[in-house]
Amino acid sequence: AGSAAAPSFAFTGDTNTGLYDAAVGTLGVAAGGVQVMNVTSTAVNIAANKNLTMTSGTGQFSQTYSGTGPATSITDTTAASGDILDLATTSTVAVNNDKALNIAVSGANGTGGVTRYGAYSNVTATGATSTNVGGYFSATGASNNYGLIVGNGSVGLDRKSVV
Repeated sequence: AGSAAAPSFAFTGDTNTGLYDAAVGTLGVAAGGVQVMNVTSTAVNIAANKNLTMTSGTGQFSQTYSGTGPATSITDTTAASGDILDLATTSTVAVNNDKALNIAVSGANGTGGVTRYGAYSNVTATGATSTNVGGYFSATGASNNYGLIVGNGSVGLDRKSVV
């Protein structure tokens, strides 16, 4: 029993923060009288308009996935603006071959004639005077700066004129 406003398991002096039975098979987590998270046997759900934040430290987010379809999906809505995903590193103790984003695709293809992508970008936004950019790369600040290095394979350009 209990509710977000009055959790069954609360703290002395903070009676609207704690755990409660949100529904059959659902553990509710409340903070300040508001549900911030619930836990079921199949999911951990963060309430709408709440942030999942990891402060500094050595912790990692990790997932081993063996299903089909996307392991993780972030969907932007028509009402959203700005970046969907930001990754940043500001390390002052970087070591050789540090990567801000490392994408690796490997393993045997299930059938012949399979095309696999390490990274795939498709920008199809509309607008009479807009510009779409499928990929932008910049490298500055070092004695050697390369915006793009193609280590193996062919470079294919499918455009009438290269800008």
